Amino acid sequence: MLTVDEIRSRLPHLNVEDLRGGLWVPGDGVADPLEICLALTHLAKEMGVHVVPQCEVKQVLVDPKRDAVRGVETDKGFVECDAFVNCAGIKARKVATLSKPRVQVSDTYYTIVSDCGVGD
Repeated sequence: MLTVDEIRSRLPHLNVEDLRGGLWVPGDGVADPLEICLALTHLAKEMGVHVVPQCEVKQVLVDPKRDAVRGVETDKGFVECDAFVNCAGIKARKVATLSKPRVQVSDTYYTIVSDCGVGD
């Protein structure tokens, strides 16, 4: 258990006016999926990635001779590419069915952790 002063010292940006104390669990954390997506999109753009919002994938086209992606058909046109990352979240299985030939989707979970400067 932490006092309000201990919370304030660990997290100076946090508004503690309405708190009486708190629970500190060093290994736990909470993240907003939308904010993570926006942050990763921002970083990708900084590295030169072109993002097209509100663009629906219609089909992922694979070159059978190379066994590699050759492009993606979208509702905004064809995008030529050498790789396709299916990061559709809960709709990943549906997006996987759009590949010709179809690709397998496995249940894989990644955790991205960044040191925010808060000690144990």
